[in-house]
Amino acid sequence: SAVKGRIVTWVGAGNNVCASWIHAALKFQFSLRIACPKGLEPRAEVLAQARSGGA
Repeated sequence: SAVKGRIVTWVGAGNNVCASWIHAALKFQFSLRIACPKGLEPRAEVLAQARSGGA
């Protein structure tokens, strides 16, 4: 894929769009850096699922 091995950065709320980027990073094998305002982090379940998937 065109993004495999690249680094993508998400800046913003840890909302459903951020969760989609997290899932895409696992599927398409790119690194994802996330910067969210305090209190607007991605849901713990989304992060746990990503970690169990190899993130």
